[in-house]
This record gives sequence, C-alpha cells and structure tokens, in this order.
Amino acid sequence: MRYKLNPDLLGTSFIIPDFVMDKYINILDFFQLKVLLFILRNPSRNFYIENISNFLDLECKVIKDSLNFLLKHEIIVGSDLEFESDICLLIKESEVAFGRLLSGNDLDILIDLYKSKNLPIELIVFLINYCKSINRATIPYIKAVGISWSKKDINTVAKAQSHLVANKKSIKVLVGKPSYNLEEYELYNKKYLENNYGGKK
Repeated sequence: MRYKLNPDLLGTSFIIPDFVMDKYINILDFFQLKVLLFILRNPSRNFYIENISNFLDLECKVIKDSLNFLLKHEIIVGSDLEFESDICLLIKESEVAFGRLLSGNDLDILIDLYKSKNLPIELIVFLINYCKSINRATIPYIKAVGISWSKKDINTVAKAQSHLVANKKSIKVLVGKPSYNLEEYELYNKKYLENNYGGKK
C-alpha cells in the first residue's frame, strides 16, 4: 500500500523547513520532535517552558532538555531556560480558566501580577474567572484590576469577594469604561459607584 497526505488537510498545514527532514529527522527523539513541531506551528510567538509543558502535557524538565538540544544545534534561539514549579502551576491554572493557550505577553503580565504585585495564584485564577463572568476577560482589563487590587492590599480570594460585594460589582457589569489605563479605571469605577449607588461602597 502507498500512503500520502490527505489533501483535505492542506488548508491547515504549516511549514517544516527542509533542514529538519534532511539533517535532524533521524536524530531527534520523540520529545524533541514534539517541541520542535510546536514551535514551528507558532513561529512568531514567544513561549515559556511552562507554557509549552502545559500544552504538550509534558514535564517542564523534559521540555527544558528538548529546548537545550534544539538550542545547541542552533535550530531555535532563546534564553533563560530556568523554570519554577509555582510558575508552572500559575500557567496551567490560568490556561484552564481562559480555556485557551496563553501568549508570551499574556504570561508576562500574569507572572508580573504574581511576582511583582504579590497576588497569589488562587487569587489570579479567581480574578480571571470573575472577569469572564462580566465579559471582561481580556489581559489589559485583568492587569488593571490586578494592579488595583494589589494597591488596595487585596491579596486573598476572601478579600476580593468582600471587595466585589461592597462595590456591587459582583452583580453589575461595568459598561462604557474609557480605557484600560489604571488611573482611568479607578476614576471610572468611582463615578460608576456615585451614579449607581450614591457613592456608597
């Protein structure tokens, strides 16, 4: 029997450079090939080890070893292959909450909320789910709310829930917000409360 690619699938194909087949197909192991195909499928995007690990359902160490091999042979370029188990968990839980693969920019913002703004992982996941519930599940909006919570020392899910109930935002959708700028977000939130609840929080 002879085999060939199903022509109906060509519309969703992506490019595999000739050198991969000519030089490396016989030396790449299963995991290295999976990582390389993932990168080739997303050539213009930057990914963390944890991001690839979550998508391919492989341990971070396996991803790191595969990337090191690809780097050594100059098949890919990159830097900073260190990883942390808590970041793996953050990315995994966040992607489950979003229901999609996160971009490098998405990850940078969520990791900044975790490391620089000191929001715990469970609070970030709660924030994502809250924003989804009010149809505001965009990274800029999540970033603005996360920074706002950090400034107000809202660092637990319980505090966030109390804050949302106090602001009446758990049952009202904010509409017409001018931008994702944090200062404008705070100003709009204040005006929204004054217009709808007489300024009571």
